[in-house]
Amino acid sequence: MNWPIIENMFLILSNFYNLTFLLLIIKYILLWNSKAYFKSGFRRYVNQDNAKRVWAYIQKAGDKLEGKLPPSKNHPKGRNPYAHVAICVKGKFGQSYKEIPDESFQDVLDYIDYLVENPS
Repeated sequence: MNWPIIENMFLILSNFYNLTFLLLIIKYILLWNSKAYFKSGFRRYVNQDNAKRVWAYIQKAGDKLEGKLPPSKNHPKGRNPYAHVAICVKGKFGQSYKEIPDESFQDVLDYIDYLVENPS
């Protein structure tokens, strides 16, 4: 066998895989810095500051809803208004309050206000 040819083929193939890997990394770096990244199925989460604000808002809404939710046979000890608000937000927006994008921040607060005005 001619070993130098095999060694050269190995070097060519290993360089090809390294180049492919490098191109893949460059692709994700470019996508990360573009709007296409968020359209390609990756999630964009709310920043921590807004998540804390929404949670505080949910807690205030839960305080206001205490004792106002209609009774349910599934909750013999009473309904948890804090969980109710969080579940309703997740049902409306399809994500938990921590996952909703910053662009929908005001919509979430408006919906929480709606829940307080219309307990169900």
